[in-house]
Amino acid sequence: TIKFDSFERENGEFLSNIRPEKKTYYSTENVVVQYFPKHTNHENQLDHLRLSESDRAAVAGRLKEGVSEKKILQDIREEITVDSGRKMLIEKKDIHNIKRDFNINGYIKRHEVDAVSVKLWTHEMKNNGENCIVFFSSKSRDNQGMTMD
Repeated sequence: TIKFDSFERENGEFLSNIRPEKKTYYSTENVVVQYFPKHTNHENQLDHLRLSESDRAAVAGRLKEGVSEKKILQDIREEITVDSGRKMLIEKKDIHNIKRDFNINGYIKRHEVDAVSVKLWTHEMKNNGENCIVFFSSKSRDNQGMTMD
């Protein structure tokens, strides 16, 4: 039995690159898959475009100067023009990504795996005297929590 999940939003826009259909030919059930080389209905929408490198660099420069995220967002919204493009839709998530990519404010990705990264961070906090963690539990073979005294 083949389970068919919906690959489209309520308004009919496709989220996936493929669309399966069950069809019957001469009493035999077959699956026909349509391939869509591009997502439809959003390739030209601003919220799906990346911030330009110059906009990212400008935001990074202001962050390095110590300007708050709130002030940066406020200033961008005040200077919106017809040609602002994707910049006018900047969000906190964009600023977070810029901090990560430009290594601003000591943003450190300790490990690619989030669980390992969190465990490394808890040990770092415990060892440097800035311990703000009361209890930490990681899923491991022994499944023992670690009280952070």
